[in-house]
Amino acid sequence: MIKENPQVSTADMAKELKIGIATVKRKIKKMSNVSYVGSGYSGHWEING
Repeated sequence: MIKENPQVSTADMAKELKIGIATVKRKIKKMSNVSYVGSGYSGHWEING
């Protein structure tokens, strides 16, 4: 999902995956290869490695 659209929001991810926003944030925090670069509205996700 992040590869297809690096600017996808956590709310959009939660809606697509049918889980809560907090769950998405928790799971992303555990992923060491995913990071958010920039500020809230103008940033994007990056997959490292």
